[in-house]
Formats: sequence, C-alpha cells, structure tokens
Amino acid sequence: MTDDRRIQELNRQYRHIDDSTDVLSFPDGTELPDGGVLLGQLVISRDTARVQAEQAGHSEIRELRELTVHGVLHLLGYDHSEDQGEMDQLELKLRRDVAG
Repeated sequence: MTDDRRIQELNRQYRHIDDSTDVLSFPDGTELPDGGVLLGQLVISRDTARVQAEQAGHSEIRELRELTVHGVLHLLGYDHSEDQGEMDQLELKLRRDVAG
C-alpha cells in the first residue's frame, strides 16, 4: 500500500507513464524451496482506491479487494489491453466470488 505520489514515481520508473494509477503488478517467478512460485508484488494506491470506492458507492475495503484481484490476474499473465475480454470476464467472476 502506498499513496498517489509514490505509485506515480513507480509508474514513471517502470512503465514510463508519468501518472498515478490504482494498482501496479511486478511479476517475479522465483521458485520457492517448497516447489511453489513467487508470483510477484502488488502496489496499490490507497489514495486512488479511496476515490474509486467513493465514486463506485462501495467501501474502501471492497475496492482494495477488487484491485487485489485485478493485480493478481496480471501476475498470472492476463492482460486486458491485449486479450479479447478474457481477463475482464474472469475478473468479474472472481469479484463476485470474493464478495461472497
């Protein structure tokens, strides 16, 4: 978790986009001693999450859950900017599942 200022710095440094964003995903892929794989790291802007939650009319916790789902899908290799809607469909299903 961070603020808009820091996530903008990271976005500029790693994606060459000089703007804040809601979530950044940093894939890793390191094999762990138990045979698992470290997917990577997520960085979420709490400032942006708070604003988006208010705009959507739901809680900040719900927004943070949704951003986490979105970021994890990116860590798993999904890319909504290049697929034919697969990531969006899966994300909507997972959001419903997480909301329980």
